Amino acid sequence: MSPNRWELKPESLRAVCDPDSLGFETTLDLTPSKERVVGQERAKHALEFGLGVKDPEYNVFVAGPPRAGKTEMIKAYVAELAASEPAPPDYIYVHNFKDPEQPKALSLPAGKGRALKANMEELISTLKVQIPEVFESEDYTQRREALVHRFAHERNETLQGLDAKAGEEGFILNISQTGLMIFPGKDGKPMSEEDLKALNDEERETLRQKSSALHTEMNEVIRKIRKMEKEFQEMEKKLDQEVALYVVGHLIQEMVEKYKDLPQVSEYLQEVQNDILKNIEDLKRRPGAPGPFPFPTPEPSFVQYQVNVFVDHSETKGAPVVMENNPTYPNLLGAVDRRAQFGALVTDFTLIRSGALHRANGGYLILEAMDLLRWYYSYEALKRCLKNRQIKIEDLAEQFGLISTRTLQPQPIPLQVKVILIGDPYIYQILYIYDEDFHKLFKIKAHFDWEMKKTPDHLQKFCEAVAGYIAEGKLMPVPGSWPDTRQSSPCR
Repeated sequence: MSPNRWELKPESLRAVCDPDSLGFETTLDLTPSKERVVGQERAKHALEFGLGVKDPEYNVFVAGPPRAGKTEMIKAYVAELAASEPAPPDYIYVHNFKDPEQPKALSLPAGKGRALKANMEELISTLKVQIPEVFESEDYTQRREALVHRFAHERNETLQGLDAKAGEEGFILNISQTGLMIFPGKDGKPMSEEDLKALNDEERETLRQKSSALHTEMNEVIRKIRKMEKEFQEMEKKLDQEVALYVVGHLIQEMVEKYKDLPQVSEYLQEVQNDILKNIEDLKRRPGAPGPFPFPTPEPSFVQYQVNVFVDHSETKGAPVVMENNPTYPNLLGAVDRRAQFGALVTDFTLIRSGALHRANGGYLILEAMDLLRWYYSYEALKRCLKNRQIKIEDLAEQFGLISTRTLQPQPIPLQVKVILIGDPYIYQILYIYDEDFHKLFKIKAHFDWEMKKTPDHLQKFCEAVAGYIAEGKLMPVPGSWPDTRQSSPCR
C-alpha cells in the first residue's frame, strides 16, 4: 500500500468556498432576513412546537454550547413570533374596601389601566378642592341651619311640656349638660333638706308618688329626645351625602358608563362612591389646616381611591417578550415595598411592584438557566407559579420570620406564560435527573449544535441573516468577493 494514499493535504483541513459562488458583490445585493435560526432545523422545529402549545407545562429549555449566540437568536425568533399575537390585558391593584390587607387585582384591556388611573386622579382632585368648598357654601349652611333650627324647636317644645307638667305638680325641672333632673320645689326653689324633714308621712308619700310619675314621664321624654337626635343625625348625614353626590356623582356615573363592559370596574366604582359617602366627615377638612404644634392636623386620606397600574401594556405591540438578566426573588415575582414614616416602615397597595413574570404574563419569559439557579428561591417560586397557574406576591423575609410586622397579601394574578430557559446541555441533564418537577414543566428541549451542514441553502440563508444584522444595525455592507485572497477565503 502506497504511503501517499494516506497523505492529508493542508487545504483539506478547512472548508474553502469560491466567493463567486455566493452570487453577490456586497450584502446590499441581498434581501435582508430577520431569521436568526439558520441551519438548526431540529432546534427550530422543537421551538415551534413548544411555543405553539399553550399548555403551561410545555415550556422550553434551549440547550447548546456557550458563546453560540443562542440568547440573541432566541430573543429575535420569539420577538418575531410574539409580534403577530394579541397584547395581553393590563393589571391594576386597587384598595379592597372590605379587607384592606388584601388589595384587589383587576384585569382590564390593554391601555385601560392607565385611563382608569387618570380618571381616578381627576376624581381625587375634585374631592380635594370641591368637597371642602361645597360644605362651606351658603346654600349648604342654610339647609343645615334649617335642620338644626327644626330639631332645636322640637326639642325645646318637648322639654317645655315636661317643665310645665313638673311645675303643676310642684316640682322643678333642671336641664344641664349632664342630663335632666327633677327636684321637689317650694316657692320656685328646690326644697331644702329641712323642708323635706318637716313633711309628715302622708305628704312624703304623696311627694314620692308624684316624683315617680314625673321621672317616668322624664324618661319617656329622654327617649323621645334621643330618637329626635338620631333622626337629626341621619337627616344631616343624608344632606351631606346629597351635597357630596352633587360634586362627585356625575364623575363616577361617567366612569361607570365608560367602563360598562367591565363589571369588576363598575363594581369597584360603586364601592368608591359608597366609601366617599361613608367617610364624608373626613373629606370635609381642608388639606394643610394648621393644628397644635408639633402635630399638624392630618390631611384627608385619598390613598384608598388611587389606582396602582401594576402591569401596563398600553404601548405593547403583540405579546410581551421579557428577558430578565437578574432573576432575584423580587425581580422575578414582584414585591411589596415600604416607605419610612415617623420612624416606622409602612406600606399600602400603591407600593406593590411587579416582577418580570407579571410583565411577561400573556407572552414569553426568557431566562438564563445559570442566572436563575443562582437564586434558589426564585427557581422554586417560578415552578410553584407554573404549577398553580397563578402569581402570588409573598414577602420572602416574612416567610422566614425575619420580620414580625404583617404585610399586605395582594390577590394572586392568573398566569399564562411561556418560559424559555437557555443553558448548557449538562445543566439540562442535571435538572432532568435530580429535579422531579423539571421534566414535568419543561417538556420541550431545543438543542442547538455548535456546527451546521455546509449546503448552498444554508450559505444563502446565512448571508441573508448577515445582511439582516447589517440593515438592523445600520452598519457598512460586507463584500462578497475578495479578489486578492479568493482561493484561501474560508466559508464555514
